[in-house]
Amino acid sequence: MGVEGLIDALHVSVVGFVAILIAMVIGATVQGTVGFGQNLVVVPVVALLVPEALPAALVFAGTPITIAMAVREHHGIDRRGLAWMTAGRVPGTLAGLVIVATLSASALGALAGGVVLVAAVASAIAPPLPATAPAALVAGTASGVFGT
Repeated sequence: MGVEGLIDALHVSVVGFVAILIAMVIGATVQGTVGFGQNLVVVPVVALLVPEALPAALVFAGTPITIAMAVREHHGIDRRGLAWMTAGRVPGTLAGLVIVATLSASALGALAGGVVLVAAVASAIAPPLPATAPAALVAGTASGVFGT
């Protein structure tokens, strides 16, 4: 199967495929530079063009860069904070799965777009939070819900 066959199988136009590819490159660059942001860039594009690809395609696409960043920056990992975040991530992911299974593709796309807008505004106006165990637990839970 060539590239055209793959694009046809994805049910997306060549222009849509290129738009997603560009968004992934920009998102990966942002993620690799500041440590987050790939999904903030990519989710709106995918939600508009191929909403049924959410969330699996982005989880699959984001895993290699996450692993590479962890290997490269292993000395900077806050293991205690990571434990609290993981403790929140697991139930958050389960909640996210329920949301994904419950909502239609169009509703999921609208929700994803809304969450990105709220997150952008919150990151601009919210005061910095101290790195405490409860904050890490809440961050992990939110990561699980919105990352799924």
